[in-house]
Amino acid sequence: MERRFHNFKLLEQKLINLLLIIPQRIKMAKHMMFVMSLVAIACTLAIAFEPGPLHDFCVADPTRPGQGPY
Repeated sequence: MERRFHNFKLLEQKLINLLLIIPQRIKMAKHMMFVMSLVAIACTLAIAFEPGPLHDFCVADPTRPGQGPY
């Protein structure tokens, strides 16, 4: 009978430890997801950056008459 009680105490202690660890792991997982989302946004912005934005505008060339800007 004493052995059963000892196993119950051990199980109870493990359960208490588990319940104390779970909130810490959830907090760590939330932090990791936040960091990963920031890295994903930064990578997307870095890939979409164009080093020469002047190419996006049409500039008239006065030396070529009759040619419209396309």
